[in-house]
Amino acid sequence: MTPPVDPSVTAPRCNPPWWTRLLVLAIAVVGLVLLYARTMDRDLNHDEEQFLAPGALINRYGLLPWKDFSVFHLPNLTFAYAAADRLTGDLIFGARLISFLATSGVLLTVSVVAARKRCVFGVLGAFAIAGLFLGDPLALYTVGKAWNHEVPSACLLLGFGFLVAAAKKDRLWLTALAGAFGGLAMGCRLTFAPCLLGFALITWFFPGDLRRRFTHLAILTLAAVISLAPSWYFLATEREAFVFGNFEFNRLRLIDVENTRIQKTVTWWRKFRHFGKEIVRPSWALFLCWGLIAVVPAWRWLRTRREGSQSLAYLLLLFPFALIGCYMPTRYQYQHCYVLIPLLTLGCALAWPRISLAPEKKRLVLTIFASMVGALGWWTLGRNAELETVTQPEECFYSRHRSYGLEIRQHAPEGPILTLTPTFPLSAGLSIYPEFANGPFGWRSASFVEPARRARLHLVAPEDLPAFLAGRPPKAILTGVEDEELEKPLVEWAKTHGFQPVSLKRKRILWRPREHAGSQESRG
Repeated sequence: MTPPVDPSVTAPRCNPPWWTRLLVLAIAVVGLVLLYARTMDRDLNHDEEQFLAPGALINRYGLLPWKDFSVFHLPNLTFAYAAADRLTGDLIFGARLISFLATSGVLLTVSVVAARKRCVFGVLGAFAIAGLFLGDPLALYTVGKAWNHEVPSACLLLGFGFLVAAAKKDRLWLTALAGAFGGLAMGCRLTFAPCLLGFALITWFFPGDLRRRFTHLAILTLAAVISLAPSWYFLATEREAFVFGNFEFNRLRLIDVENTRIQKTVTWWRKFRHFGKEIVRPSWALFLCWGLIAVVPAWRWLRTRREGSQSLAYLLLLFPFALIGCYMPTRYQYQHCYVLIPLLTLGCALAWPRISLAPEKKRLVLTIFASMVGALGWWTLGRNAELETVTQPEECFYSRHRSYGLEIRQHAPEGPILTLTPTFPLSAGLSIYPEFANGPFGWRSASFVEPARRARLHLVAPEDLPAFLAGRPPKAILTGVEDEELEKPLVEWAKTHGFQPVSLKRKRILWRPREHAGSQESRG
């Protein structure tokens, strides 16, 4: 059976003026420069600590997640950041570079798809849709961080593209690539697992007989299973720690009867309200654009299999699975819904070339709309990007962060350093305690785990600190970087054992043994 042809693909393409190609190139260059500046100058938050520090422990000391330290996410990005640390020699720069490349891929993809007509109106569409993406509040909040949102979202879009191509060309190897990239996305973040179910559902809408569709589904499943090999390995070798880190840890705080807020968030009606109030309302422009130009052709194809858009129909099928994944975590966060933004942007890009431009009034209205939306989005990104970081790398955040680490090294030339923010000593080449590689996350929840099990899972609770440090005291303790209540046991241990405070920049405190602190002050 020959698959129905999308009319937007077969429509005659206009002959573009020579300057439109230069305009597309200029738009791409400006967008990537702004995105790079935004990525490299963003401050570090503690969510990134639990990805960066494990990567450093793998690369520099040969340690493995779950075997030597606890990790609360699937392992793909941990090893990716370890490789980036090895290649670049800078823990934060390497990880941020991976995030930049992932988001750049999304940006270039939607721009090329929107400009398929290769004429002035196509270029205008690419400008507008790229602006919608770059200026979206959720995208601005999420992109440029070394966490597990940008990379799996890019992998998901790439897998979806291969799946659409497999449906149109009936090629099993394309289906295999779709499954592989879908599995890679899930291997970065567990909440992408429902999207693999969405991929499976899409295969049942492939043209052809039932046997052929089942073959595509089998190939998709096999490729996804193979691409999840790192997760299967740790599930087999470190079963208890792996299961705890990925399925049990996020529910520990429900045990805390004093934390009434998190117990309220698990109800589905609260999640539904959060989606409408915190996601749809701020990103209304993108949702509105998608609803106006993408939903109708998608629904039409699902009904007739002839009219409308096959690609948009598949995207419409995938969207609810992605939405379910966004609210799988016990305590959902704003950035968890980031994957919806690339999906909606791709939907707008796929729908843009299908817009009919016959009436002159429609052409004028769409031109004005696209120009305004694009200009607003690009202006929003430009306002949040510090361009001097492109020409002056020493002004980038990762350079400043390294200088903070070197300041610690001046007072404590060797480790281990005890801290809830391990990237500071790691950026200066100092060692840390592997049990604190996940920053404050394991520390604040370890008390809800039985003491005997904490030891097996490489967790340290505040009440365990004296016994944990007995026989292997730290060379220094860094505080003033996390919540004061979380750091209180560290400060009390330092005072009890005669450590003296040394004031650092940005109100940070480095606690040193009395004799070392005195010698540092005398040299100063």
